[in-house]
Amino acid sequence: MMRTIKKDGYNLHIIKTNKFKTITIKLIFWNELKEDELTLRNLLADNLLFSSEKYNDNRKMSIKKQELYSANIYSSTYRSGTQIVTEINLSCIEDKYTEKGNFEASLDFLFECLNKPNINNNAFESVAFNITKDRLKAAIKNEKDNPNFYSYMRYKEIIGNNKVLMGSILGTIESLEKTTEKDLFNYYKNFFSNNHIDIYVLGNIDEDLIESIFEKNIKINKNDIKYIDVTTTYEKGFSEDIEDSKFNQSKLIMGASTKDLTNNEKKYEGIIYNIILGNSPNSKLFQTIREKKSYAYTISSSMSRLDGMFVIFAGISEKNYEDTKNEVYNQLEKMKLGDFTKNEIKNAKEIILSILKEIDDSPNSIIDHYHNYLYYDTDTIEKQKEAIKAVTKESIITVAKKINIDTIYMLKEDVYEKNTNK
Repeated sequence: MMRTIKKDGYNLHIIKTNKFKTITIKLIFWNELKEDELTLRNLLADNLLFSSEKYNDNRKMSIKKQELYSANIYSSTYRSGTQIVTEINLSCIEDKYTEKGNFEASLDFLFECLNKPNINNNAFESVAFNITKDRLKAAIKNEKDNPNFYSYMRYKEIIGNNKVLMGSILGTIESLEKTTEKDLFNYYKNFFSNNHIDIYVLGNIDEDLIESIFEKNIKINKNDIKYIDVTTTYEKGFSEDIEDSKFNQSKLIMGASTKDLTNNEKKYEGIIYNIILGNSPNSKLFQTIREKKSYAYTISSSMSRLDGMFVIFAGISEKNYEDTKNEVYNQLEKMKLGDFTKNEIKNAKEIILSILKEIDDSPNSIIDHYHNYLYYDTDTIEKQKEAIKAVTKESIITVAKKINIDTIYMLKEDVYEKNTNK
């Protein structure tokens, strides 16, 4: 069970368990996604963990982590519906497997990173700043050179349901080039007060000690930030677009809005529908289009409850475009007619139940489950299991009838480039 303590400017969630040899701390900073903030947010997270006031280069940071019995500290920034989320994660070994005081020393290191960054004259230190800036630039360029990423970004531009769904979560090279060490410092000064903050601590811990340590080290003058609905969806007429590219394989995306699905259908029947149709190696799309007919190198489907999208993604040769598209329509129609077996439903349910069972085997999965339960309308594990078991063939057919392709996009291969690379 999780205990939540509301503090000034943040919520502290304590999950006491002796199941793991490690203690896991996850700080989640989240708020409404703003386009002009993406570059700064990614750059800040990298700088905070690259060096600090005391450990003022990356080598010293690495040595300190080794002294803490290889404590693992890392960050990630991602989109969740209409929200942008930045996580700072720390995992360290419990004291009884190392030595007394290792956990508190690991927390001190975390607070050093968060509260005492590597600053010179009200700006982030230039050497570390430029290294992290170059790393972010390389990551953005790699995305642009990835046909899977590029085609999906173009698809989201075409459906145009919400600006926050478009573009890279990393930001842009243009905004990165304009960002200075001082810009990043000014952003850092308001970062804590301008975000919702949830701190999760999981492990065999002294709860009172945890509360006092965080109270001492995390002090925030909090702005009044409103909680907003993180979900979105869209509605548009049918469109079919083909775009030339420099890549040597075509990327086909066929998508549909899930605007007509109820919330429960998105959470349960829709998941089972998705697994049967295209989200497993035994799915209808994979077995027919890839294995039996060899129209595609790869094909799968996904359903995003928060984004209101259902998407089928395939890597194909241009010559198979019409055949692939027609067979996708054929399989979608079969789902609407109930042309799937009880065994397929059973197998799909077992996949989901297995995933739910495995949540308790991972500290991060447990924390993510609690966070999703608090903020993203996710049910308890037991309720999810019951709801999945209760899904019927008829209710899956009801969902299938609500899935109607509204957007087709193909990023067409460069045939000349493909032939010269053989």
